[in-house]
Amino acid sequence: MTDAELPLEHPSYDHYDILVSKGPVHGLDVMRTFTASTVEDAQDLIEAQRTYYAQREGVVWATEEVNDQGRLFGLGPSQQGGPDTWLISVVPTLSTKLG
Repeated sequence: MTDAELPLEHPSYDHYDILVSKGPVHGLDVMRTFTASTVEDAQDLIEAQRTYYAQREGVVWATEEVNDQGRLFGLGPSQQGGPDTWLISVVPTLSTKLG
């Protein structure tokens, strides 16, 4: 069998990873991670984190939900002056079926 004949493998996921990151645009640090086993659980975690950081850190989120690429961006005050970039990301995207 040649490389051209090899069957393609598609990744299989059994959970969603939700990551909350902050920092300068090209140097985001992961602050917290969560795991969800359903789309509904992932959406609940994303909403809870979005609300928490908006209230606690003053983050202003670009939208209320993650985009098609599984990302939600926000800006919040930085201790170094200027804004910090915030990111809630989901891997795989919520449109990916688990299993």
